[in-house]
Amino acid sequence: MGTEDAEVLDGTSGEDVITALRGGDGILGHEEVDLLCGDAGGDSIFGGDGDDLISGGPGRDFLTGELGADTIWGGERADTIIGDDGEDSLAGNAGADDLSGGGGNDRLLGGPGNDELEGGSRDDILDAVDGISGNDFVNGGPGIDHCKADPGDTVVNCEG
Repeated sequence: MGTEDAEVLDGTSGEDVITALRGGDGILGHEEVDLLCGDAGGDSIFGGDGDDLISGGPGRDFLTGELGADTIWGGERADTIIGDDGEDSLAGNAGADDLSGGGGNDRLLGGPGNDELEGGSRDDILDAVDGISGNDFVNGGPGIDHCKADPGDTVVNCEG
């Protein structure tokens, strides 16, 4: 558990549960399955190896799962969310989020903001439907990608 100051919270080689507080923290997971949670500050969270669960919290965050099949949720502000090489599930929230799936077969879900969804090199599912026309950019990338978007959103490299 973090404090209200900005700090680096470093996990262990085992399974970790790390929760930041308001300080705009750096959180480092390592091997195994980690639960890593940010809070009101603009946090940077790195999952490391293993199938991690990462939640950004209400700050403007940088979230990356790194290796493993990770599940990552953004918060209420504009977040950068990166999956990397596993089969990841990434979800934005309010705010203009940037989601990038990476090398696995990923699922990306935007939210009610001007989002950018980039699928990556494999077969991905991208969903930018938020009920607001023309504010999202969806790029499936290489592979056979399935994309959903609102009318007027920009959609490229999607087969379905």
